[in-house]
Amino acid sequence: MESETRVSNRATERTHTRNVLWISNETPDQHGQGGQRRQYFQIRALVDAGHRVHVMSLAGGQDDTSLKLVATVDRFRGQLMRGVRNPMARLTFSRALRSDRYDAVVVSHIESWRWVGHAARRHRPPTLVDLHNVYVGWYSQIGGSEADEREALGLLERVLESSDGVSVCSRSELERLPEDPPLAERLVVPHGVDPDEWPDRLGPGQSSAPYVALFGSWTWIPNLRGLEWFESTVWPAVMSQVPTARALVAGSGLGGRQAKVPGISYVGRAEDLSAFLGRAATVAIPVRSGVGASVKYAEALASGAPVIATRDAASAHPGFGRYVSDEPDVWIRHLVNHLTEPAGWPTPERERALTELSWSAVSRPLDEWLCAQQPRGRAS
Repeated sequence: MESETRVSNRATERTHTRNVLWISNETPDQHGQGGQRRQYFQIRALVDAGHRVHVMSLAGGQDDTSLKLVATVDRFRGQLMRGVRNPMARLTFSRALRSDRYDAVVVSHIESWRWVGHAARRHRPPTLVDLHNVYVGWYSQIGGSEADEREALGLLERVLESSDGVSVCSRSELERLPEDPPLAERLVVPHGVDPDEWPDRLGPGQSSAPYVALFGSWTWIPNLRGLEWFESTVWPAVMSQVPTARALVAGSGLGGRQAKVPGISYVGRAEDLSAFLGRAATVAIPVRSGVGASVKYAEALASGAPVIATRDAASAHPGFGRYVSDEPDVWIRHLVNHLTEPAGWPTPERERALTELSWSAVSRPLDEWLCAQQPRGRAS
């Protein structure tokens, strides 16, 4: 099995191999949505570093093919019917958490905590929760209810009190965490890129006409609000200066709400994302009312195309990229310039992204946390 080969090749190079139980309410998947990809590449980075990872996730329509190449996997039904939890699932988790097989546990998504929180801290291995998104303060930002805000804060406080560590994907998310309780160790583990997914391209000269590329999952509120801002505030002004301008919007979740905006085409899923972005005159990442951090910012930088992003979109990687602004005038000027005079490919940011933002590089804090945990001396 490929995962066994990865482990055997690297475990001989170091003495800090850990047996890790990875728990998630969704299945990590190289070809899935942002959160699934984050998990898959973190797991792969840990396996490449010599750790052994066993994944327990909910069963469903998600694909575990890519995951099984790097880790062992158990999937189970979280519910017997709508709203009724599967009691066997909780029993399965309890047995796993009380066993001596694992040196540490990683819980991916704060929503997954319900499968772990019932187990007393003294009965389980050291446990880190990758929060993904810190919702405290976000609900009020988007006009949500006080009840949602209180629930988010209550859950977060319980996790901070009863886990050994938490990780977030940006410094700005770290600042959202309440100072009290201070018990859990706090890590920043940003989003990264897989260099193998971003091969050399010939750049925008290969496209029949220069275009602006946008991509993402548009069911996610920060993405959708950003797209609406782009459509209503930025793009009409670009079209007034460049009547032949084109913007191509890739990704799922738009459905029947696709706006009839002149010059914008909604192209669905991009089968070859590196080609779609790499041939663009520029890549636009408008994220508004953001929470967590945008996985696609690092990917856009790795494409080699010039990237313009809002501050929320670029929050995971401050200092990367030359064009980060929330000002419509800055966006309009950038888009007009790159549509009329496409820049050379690749940008200087590409090489830096492929090295400094590789998943092995950005996952190092997680690897170091695992290595610091006391091994139990038993192989899985």
